[in-house]
Amino acid sequence: MNPKIKMFVFLVVLGFASSMFFSALPWDHYMSCFENGMVPDLSSKEKRCIEIITPRAFGEMHYPPPLKQVKSGVAPDRISCKDNLVLIQRHDESPACVRPETKQKLIERGWTVKESVHSSPFGSSEENHSNLDPVYNENPNNPEELILDLDAMIKKHDSGFEVPVYSSFANGVTQIINPEFEHLKYRVTSPVIDETYLSKSIQQWNDATQYELEAEYEKYGDDFYLQLGKLLIKNEMQHQMDNLGMVNANDDFEVYSGMVLQSLPPHISFSAVIYATDGNYYRLEGTTHANKVSYYSTTQLRFPDTGEKLPIESILDKPQLITILPKDGNKARQEPSTLVIHINDNAVEFFNNTPKTIRIQDSGSGVIGEENTLDWMGPTILPYQNATMTFDNPGLIRWDARNAPSLEEPFWWSTHAGGNIVVLSDDMNNFSREDKARIAQVILHNSDIPLATSGSGNAEQVLMLWLDPAVTEMVPNAQEYYLQRAKQLVPFDVEIVMYG
Repeated sequence: MNPKIKMFVFLVVLGFASSMFFSALPWDHYMSCFENGMVPDLSSKEKRCIEIITPRAFGEMHYPPPLKQVKSGVAPDRISCKDNLVLIQRHDESPACVRPETKQKLIERGWTVKESVHSSPFGSSEENHSNLDPVYNENPNNPEELILDLDAMIKKHDSGFEVPVYSSFANGVTQIINPEFEHLKYRVTSPVIDETYLSKSIQQWNDATQYELEAEYEKYGDDFYLQLGKLLIKNEMQHQMDNLGMVNANDDFEVYSGMVLQSLPPHISFSAVIYATDGNYYRLEGTTHANKVSYYSTTQLRFPDTGEKLPIESILDKPQLITILPKDGNKARQEPSTLVIHINDNAVEFFNNTPKTIRIQDSGSGVIGEENTLDWMGPTILPYQNATMTFDNPGLIRWDARNAPSLEEPFWWSTHAGGNIVVLSDDMNNFSREDKARIAQVILHNSDIPLATSGSGNAEQVLMLWLDPAVTEMVPNAQEYYLQRAKQLVPFDVEIVMYG
């Protein structure tokens, strides 16, 4: 550690130690805080610890994001911001760090909690939104792109500030899939942020050779690709936000890693959640491989009232159509992958949109002569034709679409696509706890809940859900809200445990 930083930390701890003689907090509380790399909050009589804020290169102070400071025990009105930023409270009373000139404009025009009323993600209140005429400027990092100019929009509407309504998410659109996205296909990101990793800019990492990447991996191990991925995907997220005209209401945003495909270099998924100036939360998702990125989607998080009992029809999919798609790189070969229907309307149409003959069957063997091992066999569908199947029993149906035998593969129907069909009935009580958990798992992965992963095959026979950590960190009370949302969406009794 830098000697100056060591001295800084020593003085902080010494100052707290000298204050212990004038505090009523017990000694074991102090030791517990110090052992976890934190210090006791002497401004409060409660037993809580706060993070030690240390300088970067003994110059600029490094502060965690406002919500992370709150979660570590810092009172909302005692949040620390960078030197050039000031603290405000958003309409849901959560803190944000913004530039002083931005704070003044937002207060004057009714964006902060003290001056306006807006809808909270977890309660209803009066909304006062109207459209702004968008104002765009050239992106200084890429003259061919346009970015939304919030200050110009404010000046253009001297009669009062109204938050921008992003046209990309108008008319009920909640998710925008990147048209360039293809699973496991990567490209370099266009530099738009100034952050670095190991003193190298994004452009320098874009230009790095495989040999240079392998040399860094030898020095830093698995953490190298994780940290490099965070930098590159954060840049790509900002790039995609600029393309959509989205403006982050906070000074910065944090990227969280998710699933890792263990290869070398690894494929790593990442996500982030931003609170935008239109008053909505947006989930950003993408993956990285070596020094390249693949951006997936931007999703607006919405928060329906969980106190309302939903009719079973509200979670059924319409139309009851599954399209089998031709092979196109790593893109999905079925749309949708999951279909939820009711036993009273149990017909599903399969459309073969490929140049090959396919067979719909139970998920299992495709070897000729092993058809008796399958629970059911569906229709054989000629190219660009369709066929309809009915499912007479409620439950979870796993299906395969298999290509007909060919000269290259004459003895089996080769796998082409597959998915799930959930068949619901008004009474699901005859199913075991484990079966209920599995059916609920498929329903919820097909829902608006931002899950990282889930599990149902456990000894307790309960459904375990893990929220995307970016959502947990950024959205107040996310774990509690989404647990209630999960229970609302599953139309039968099943035990659900939600993890942050």
